Amino acid sequence: MALTKNRKFLGLIFIGSGLLVLAFQNCSSSKFQVASLTSEHPSLSPESSTSVMSDFKLAACMTLGLLDPGTEDQSGYFDFVQRSSCRGLQRSVDTWFGPTNFQFVASSLSQLKARLGDRPMHYGAFIGEIVYTSGFVYRDSDGLALDPLPMCRRDDQGQINQAFGSGTCIPDLSSSVFQKWLMGEIGHLMDLGFQDFQFGQTQLTDPQRAAPQILDQLRKLAKAKGLNVIFGAQTNDDLDEGYLRAWDYVSGGLGLLADGSIEDRDCGSVHSASETPGSNFCWALLWRDRFRNKANNVILTLDWFNDPNDEVHFFSRLSESQRNSSLNQIYNKMRALNVGYSFTIRAPLSINQSPGGRPPAGCSGYSPLWLSMINYPGDGHCNHEAVMKSLISQ
Repeated sequence: MALTKNRKFLGLIFIGSGLLVLAFQNCSSSKFQVASLTSEHPSLSPESSTSVMSDFKLAACMTLGLLDPGTEDQSGYFDFVQRSSCRGLQRSVDTWFGPTNFQFVASSLSQLKARLGDRPMHYGAFIGEIVYTSGFVYRDSDGLALDPLPMCRRDDQGQINQAFGSGTCIPDLSSSVFQKWLMGEIGHLMDLGFQDFQFGQTQLTDPQRAAPQILDQLRKLAKAKGLNVIFGAQTNDDLDEGYLRAWDYVSGGLGLLADGSIEDRDCGSVHSASETPGSNFCWALLWRDRFRNKANNVILTLDWFNDPNDEVHFFSRLSESQRNSSLNQIYNKMRALNVGYSFTIRAPLSINQSPGGRPPAGCSGYSPLWLSMINYPGDGHCNHEAVMKSLISQ
């Protein structure tokens, strides 16, 4: 989840919103519970669906675009995954960068799997709330090119919503052309073994409530391929329980404040125009009872929206001891609520609102443009692998 009004792009560097899994830990004795997914979705076998969801909630790592072209120090990220306790790589493919380059992703995936050997891993993809009306080719399941314009959501005057800039639009999930692309995109990712698919900002993309029918088709497709999958969405302050429970999980931010604490209210104060869900704009904190009790499962992460006052930047500007304390607080608080937390391995830092075009002061990853908790030598890096491994192994 992230605020639409502040999203920008810098070339192909993603500055958009903000989220799978290795099955070597037995979670059967954990207090961490997973809502049943099989009563409404018989395509998922009880054991497999619960295992995938458990791994995502207990040991997910946010790896934004890890397997896509353009990832800095991709080999270094692969080294981290190999030595980490992550059991799920969320958003390892992300269509905010454009429709998936399947040849490149297949090659990246092959290299990572070679590092992991027999160690199992769940891979996740993000279906972004953006379509590019130029510069990319969208194709259906047969490889035929699709016209992107009919995929776009339009206003009452029939004008395309270009909230993310010229040459882009917000997709409409009810569009038959968008659905053709979606079935091909997700179908091909399933063929590569992807098991987690998260949809961005459904409050923007799904005013017609098309998702439940689409998910039925996608679950049938997964069943035909013999694959157990889960589907999530950034639903913000949506309180329609029937719609929320069509998804296996909902996702969003935490409510992290500049001092490293977690805000205790339904609508985050830093970004909301209202304190009431469904009124004006509420940036919903989905771990709160009001939202959590209407969803099957919840998985959260540090959020971002290209602004020095988002959660990624707040976290980066904390001292090392504050960051360690914050990670412990976040993970343990969320786990006590039966909410998953995805550790940030790759998320963007803004350069647009800082002097000299540099990110605001704070720790970063391999590049100053990206936040990462991976251990890198030298000053200025966040380096929280030990804390992550300790928390995941609890």
